[in-house]
Amino acid sequence: MTTREDAPTQPPRELIDARMVKLRAALRERQIEALLINGNENKGWISAFTTGVFVAPGGAIIVTQNDAAFVTSHVDYEECIHGVPHMTTVPFDHFTEELHDRVAAVAAQYGIREINIESPHMSVAEADKYADRFGRHGITLERGAPVVTALRQAKDAWEIEQIVEANKVNHRAFTEVLALLKPGMSEWDISAELEYRLRKYGTGSARLAFQSIVASGPNSALPHASVTHRRLQDGDFLKFDFGATWNGYHSDCTRTVVIGKASERQKAIYNAVLNAQLESIAAITNGGSCAAVNQVALDALTKAGFGDYIGHGLGHGIGLQIHEDPRQSVTSKDVYQPGCIVTVEPGLYVAGWGGVRIEDNILVTEDGIVNLTLSPKELIEIGA
Repeated sequence: MTTREDAPTQPPRELIDARMVKLRAALRERQIEALLINGNENKGWISAFTTGVFVAPGGAIIVTQNDAAFVTSHVDYEECIHGVPHMTTVPFDHFTEELHDRVAAVAAQYGIREINIESPHMSVAEADKYADRFGRHGITLERGAPVVTALRQAKDAWEIEQIVEANKVNHRAFTEVLALLKPGMSEWDISAELEYRLRKYGTGSARLAFQSIVASGPNSALPHASVTHRRLQDGDFLKFDFGATWNGYHSDCTRTVVIGKASERQKAIYNAVLNAQLESIAAITNGGSCAAVNQVALDALTKAGFGDYIGHGLGHGIGLQIHEDPRQSVTSKDVYQPGCIVTVEPGLYVAGWGGVRIEDNILVTEDGIVNLTLSPKELIEIGA
């Protein structure tokens, strides 16, 4: 397993250059003169520069067909100069001026007449501020659909490597925690043991991908259960949903085990979820419909007699964010493309009794799929 010490923290320069080529091609295709990138993950993707616990330093990036500038606070300026050599770095003093003013001034220097923002990554109040500042320079602000977010769906080779490593962290942490489980342990204690290991073995700030779910007994029937002080009892379902980060990229895994010997009802529900997951994974194809694969899971669970206990859609993309496109749901218009990594996580939830979810991370390639999740999926009976 790659260690923190030998893990590269940035992709090679040629990949960063390739991302910029793709972005400029997308701007030409959409007839966008210039793009203002404000969202942290999007800034991190195009700049490949992070500052510890943040995906990217504060500020904004302007990209045109010929120029790219990272406008950042003087606090991050020195790091940015060395971390983003392929862009012009422009500092502003946040004690004496606003980011919006400096960004507008840079746009004016580039001779920009119209600049687009990615509306989902900026509040209305923020967009109004930019519109005002750009207007003072005779620049029109257009509020458009995401550009960088769409490009981020298809991961490049370096991004895939980071998610592979994050999945290795998941497997190592989960394996160690399984060995600790016994009746009487609390969800809180189990969560602490799990999250300690996710942080210990992860890298790139070792953030958690999200707040872990450790839910036992009737709590496992809650899809997004909060961790409580409930103690494990013989016969409980115990549901884990957890993720690590590696250089800012996420993994996402769910496993459900039984404390003691599983009942026939528990086995039936578990096997129904497992079968639905396996059928869904097998249905994923390059260019295929995400909604159609979601329907495969729904049909499998309904056919098994558990249609009344389905709690959510099939899954989502992962990358720099834990929830990205493409989405796998009834209403999704997305399709699978080479390089996208999605979760496949069907679940059944019986209120007041318990629930099961099984989740893997699936890489789509031109020739098929690769399952990046390493932990076993057969039903595990702890101490049986």
